[in-house]
Amino acid sequence: MSLVMAAEAVARSTHTALTSRPTSRNVRTQLADVNPGHRIVSRDELSSDEHLVLESVTLAPGFTLANQSVGVISATSPDVASGTDGILAVGPKNLTRAQFLKADNRTTPTIADTAFDQGLVPQDLFGISINLPVNEDNPGDFEAIGELHLGGVSPDLFCGDMTFIPTVPAANAWSVGSASLSIGGSSLSTNSTILFDTGASVIFLPNDQFEHYQNVTGGTLDEFGTLHFTLSEFVNLPPLVIDINGVSFSLPALAQAGQASPDDFVSFVSSLGALQVNVTETIMGIPFFLGFYMAFDNTRNEIGIAKSINSVEGCSP
Repeated sequence: MSLVMAAEAVARSTHTALTSRPTSRNVRTQLADVNPGHRIVSRDELSSDEHLVLESVTLAPGFTLANQSVGVISATSPDVASGTDGILAVGPKNLTRAQFLKADNRTTPTIADTAFDQGLVPQDLFGISINLPVNEDNPGDFEAIGELHLGGVSPDLFCGDMTFIPTVPAANAWSVGSASLSIGGSSLSTNSTILFDTGASVIFLPNDQFEHYQNVTGGTLDEFGTLHFTLSEFVNLPPLVIDINGVSFSLPALAQAGQASPDDFVSFVSSLGALQVNVTETIMGIPFFLGFYMAFDNTRNEIGIAKSINSVEGCSP
């Protein structure tokens, strides 16, 4: 058995979090002795209303995880999208090390680990597909939707074979090494580490790589640090090529920018400087997931990548 469901999955966080709205407060929980500085999700520190609990989590009828670690966070947390009840986190287990109990260096099973350990799914593996349907009545109104497949992958959602790549050992995010990026034949980086994060709305490049990207592609930064292309610049925007272990994955112009007006295309590539966080690796966010179906294997410590049927090229050769 495996479980396929629609979900907003965050591939970089590890603790599933429920907001402390009245419905969540009615849940009886076993409180844990939490490290004071523990982060439940990527940006929120614990407050008096935020804690970790052990709880039964039902993801679908007949699919209940027993004693799953769950974070209870503020309903006003910036990490929780409006209209949702929380975050289903599927980041790597290593990120949980020494974070559930004080003075405890062990890791805590994630949702994917628990489902496998309790025999609910055949593999400690999950697949993610993300789509961005266009609202025909209002083309500017869009929201990413997706599918999370626990215990396997959905072959009908990707094209051809899947390439599996070893992850960076003991990393605190789903990441791969030995990667290089280029655009228009010009190298942006070599021997880089790339993080995959569905919680990132764009592709983030280290500052020097982003400056090189802008020099090659043209474009103008606005007061918020967002890159904009004219129609002429967009038409001539070359593919962004990501090479990992000798396998190339290409993002065309439509995967790098979106049209805001007839002569204004907003870039989906940004600088890490805009995040104001201590991260130096390239982050592949939603634009990459729109182009490629992703699989994350906790047993083999591998990431699988295949062209998504939702990519702008579809499954054409």
